[in-house]
Amino acid sequence: MKKRSEEELQRIIALCEEIEKKGADPFAVNVAHELEKLRKLLPLWRRFRELRLDAEALYRITRVIKRQEELVKFRSTNLYFDPEFMEFRLLSKSPRELADAYLRSWRPLISCQQVNLEMLRQGYMYWNSLRRISRDFTAGGKMEEMSLDKLKELRILGGDLEKRLNELLEELRDKSRGEWIEYWRFIDRGGFEERVRRAFYLSHLISMGYADMKIDPITEEIKIRYVSERLRGMGRSIPIVIGGEDSE
Repeated sequence: MKKRSEEELQRIIALCEEIEKKGADPFAVNVAHELEKLRKLLPLWRRFRELRLDAEALYRITRVIKRQEELVKFRSTNLYFDPEFMEFRLLSKSPRELADAYLRSWRPLISCQQVNLEMLRQGYMYWNSLRRISRDFTAGGKMEEMSLDKLKELRILGGDLEKRLNELLEELRDKSRGEWIEYWRFIDRGGFEERVRRAFYLSHLISMGYADMKIDPITEEIKIRYVSERLRGMGRSIPIVIGGEDSE
């Protein structure tokens, strides 16, 4: 008799644990029936082990009651719909009615992030400022090609051109050591004519692949560096700005 009674306690404990672990319907447990069983079995217990099992069974039942209370509170809100009721309602509707209900409840993301008047104003101011910067930048004059006579007058052409290129390349190698350095600091030597010569020679070295150049698209900062291995297939025309005048 006592053995069967202990097994009954273990059955109640296992049932309540399964409901809690699996998240099953807590109303599957007949709480009133199980409590009545505990009430009838209580006079039989004499040993500590039996009383401990009885207390654990009572605790597990209270956990189930708590879950039942939470479920009732949730179902009483407007957010809850019984799954079986919802299935019945859906099956009773025609495809046209379902499509109409979907369209009435549809809230696409773009409708929540639509462009308003203030955003349009900010966008206009941004693009207008970019155009103003562009106009200011090009106001100094248009780019023009220098004639051979002008290049000779500035002593860019003539003499040992290869020697001058090698000297500038050696200087770039010593200052760069493979790292990026500022373009303007490198060519800023002497007066205007010297800057033109250095810019011309450097542009020639870059077009030949002996040096490299990059321009930050945001800050428009120009960087150059010496390359230990010649960059093949990198020929390009490098526009340069010297003293507010453009040359290519």
